[in-house]
Amino acid sequence: MKYMQLLVRVQSQIQSRRIQKLENQERQQAQSKEAESTLGKWTSQVVSRHLVI
Repeated sequence: MKYMQLLVRVQSQIQSRRIQKLENQERQQAQSKEAESTLGKWTSQVVSRHLVI
């Protein structure tokens, strides 16, 4: 019985860590997309300013 409880606990920890890993990956991807978008806007503004000058 103890071994079954231990097995269930370990499986639960593994599942929890997998979920955390996926959530972190999703968060990092969202941050990367946001950074790329911000950089793209900034680059466009710089190019526009140079064209005006």
